[in-house]
Amino acid sequence: MAALWWAVGIDGLTQRWDDSNNMAHQLAQANSQPAATQTFTPDETPDIGILVIHSYNLDFNWTHKQKLGIDQKFQQDHPDVTVHHEFLDGKRYPDLQHGQAFLSYIQKKYKDTPLQAVMISDDPGLNLILENRDQYFPDLPVVFMGINKVRPEILEIPWLTGAFEARSPMQTVIEAKRQTGSDHIILITDSSATGQANLKLLDDISSTEGAPQTVVLVQDLTADAIATKVGIYPDAWPIFMTGQLRQNTADGPLMNLGKDVELLRAQVSNPIYTDTAPRLGNGAIGGQVLDGTYHAQQAVQLVEQLLSGTPIDEIEPLIQSENKWIFDAEELKRARISKQQLPKGSVLINETPSFYEQYKSLVWLTLTGFSLGLLTIIVLSGAIRRQKRAEKQLKEHEKELEQRVLNRTAELSTTLGELQHTQAQLIQTEKLSSLGQLVGGIAHEFNNPLSFIYSNLNHLQDYIESLLSLVNLYQDPTAKPQKIEETVDEIDLEYIQQDAPKLVESTKRGTNRIQKIVSTLQNFSRADEQGIKPTDLNQSLDSTLLILNTEISKGIDIVKKYDTLPLVRCQPSDLNQVFMNILLNAIAALEECATKQITIQTLALENEQVQITIRDSGPGIPTEIQGKVFDPFFTTKPVGKGTGLGLALSYQTIQQHHGQLRLHSTPHQGTTLLIQLPVH
Repeated sequence: MAALWWAVGIDGLTQRWDDSNNMAHQLAQANSQPAATQTFTPDETPDIGILVIHSYNLDFNWTHKQKLGIDQKFQQDHPDVTVHHEFLDGKRYPDLQHGQAFLSYIQKKYKDTPLQAVMISDDPGLNLILENRDQYFPDLPVVFMGINKVRPEILEIPWLTGAFEARSPMQTVIEAKRQTGSDHIILITDSSATGQANLKLLDDISSTEGAPQTVVLVQDLTADAIATKVGIYPDAWPIFMTGQLRQNTADGPLMNLGKDVELLRAQVSNPIYTDTAPRLGNGAIGGQVLDGTYHAQQAVQLVEQLLSGTPIDEIEPLIQSENKWIFDAEELKRARISKQQLPKGSVLINETPSFYEQYKSLVWLTLTGFSLGLLTIIVLSGAIRRQKRAEKQLKEHEKELEQRVLNRTAELSTTLGELQHTQAQLIQTEKLSSLGQLVGGIAHEFNNPLSFIYSNLNHLQDYIESLLSLVNLYQDPTAKPQKIEETVDEIDLEYIQQDAPKLVESTKRGTNRIQKIVSTLQNFSRADEQGIKPTDLNQSLDSTLLILNTEISKGIDIVKKYDTLPLVRCQPSDLNQVFMNILLNAIAALEECATKQITIQTLALENEQVQITIRDSGPGIPTEIQGKVFDPFFTTKPVGKGTGLGLALSYQTIQQHHGQLRLHSTPHQGTTLLIQLPVH
């Protein structure tokens, strides 16, 4: 049953390589070959290498998530381990000849590479290793993952262990009843072999205590039949998708996962539950989902036992790996289901960030304004204490200071209004999309000077309180000189007189740093400049890099090769946005690269033109989509991660400046964006 459910769960991409005629022969060979155990003396420090063979390529979401889970787990727990990923691509090349050629290539490639274990992802790769392990990896233990059917015979192989997949649709059905309070449920399935096998869920519902009492079965549903077959039932009845929708007709091809739930959500309001990861974020509330990243990390835990010295034949396989409760916060809100109703340990996606997370820079800017007002009060109070003014004069100064605070507050309100107006303008442009990714970094730049300003204010507050107590003694006609002298010694007046000006000067430096950061932001956006201005593009590039400092600091090497450029007449803020869009794309391309380098080169050409080249060392852009990169709304990023407008707007901006924007990219060799602009 678990295997049939999993065949639905990864977009129908699971390839059955089981050959019942030769499987017994493969297992007999496997059981006769024990795994070699490697031991090292205390003085040895061998390189640790793990070879991972994926059955499919990285175009499949399941493969991508498995790779991500393996890399994250080893990086977290064993950063000294080197992980080598190879991709069988068994979906496009399922024949045995390709598989053996692939293993031969792997054997040659890693013949001089120290390996401690082999990890196998999904059935095609495991079946290939079962048949050929003795020829290609005779001495290495093997750990599998992503296997959707527990075959008892492979549990007896001494050099093999791993993690089996397991889905729990019944738990999601019961959770749907608990959350919605409905004793009815609509099951959507299809008449494929997998869909028919999944109908066992009907028997489970009828025999399970606490399951819904009424089950409506809808089979081979098409988009144009949703209203008549599903929409006729109350909105409060939950839907559980055990199968896929059909395209066009009831016997047409199965619709892709994610697309089917998106069409269903567009026509009905019922809460939709699933145990399939691709449907999350497309209209499904969620359920107990088999997550590729988490599943792979469980398999890595078995490899960690190997690395700690446990023989593989003593490592028990995970017959039923754990799944996660994953829910879409937006869909929960739509169905009026609170987070408190979710199972313990549930993971939420699409959760709206808090007010502080959205407006962190605005909050810190407000605190800065109040800190400057408080600093003014402290400075004036110190002057009052030093001059030993009378009580009447002190009150007059207090009123003056209160007025200054009111004036400062009014100025701050005006500043906040201007910022809100500016933000409203940015929302209507692509600039907000890119700057929104940098709010955390800008807040960090503000936080450093604010931290020591706040510390200085604490010390100044203590000095104020001590000096005020001394002033009160001076004003008390009954106070004895001896008492005043004792108080002077007690508060260490001489030290205060020396240290207070230093704290004030330090605080001024902090405020100057804040002003410099604000000035850089203004220089980047050029919000106060309209029209064409002579501009130093080298300086514009440096301003953009400063804005991106937090993103760049994540291990990216910036190589600057600046030529002396003439001033270019242009719209400065528009060109700054072009540089921002291109650099953000380059940073994103380097996210999973071992070598992370961005080269920026400027040249003054002979024909009164300048040239800016921005090159990254990323994976490059596939040839077949290079012609679309400047099209509006075209993006290779996941839904919600990009608008597809960055390069399109950049291309338009360069054309408006009578310039050219060209792209050169070779797969696996990086991408180059070249800008040419006339000086006048």
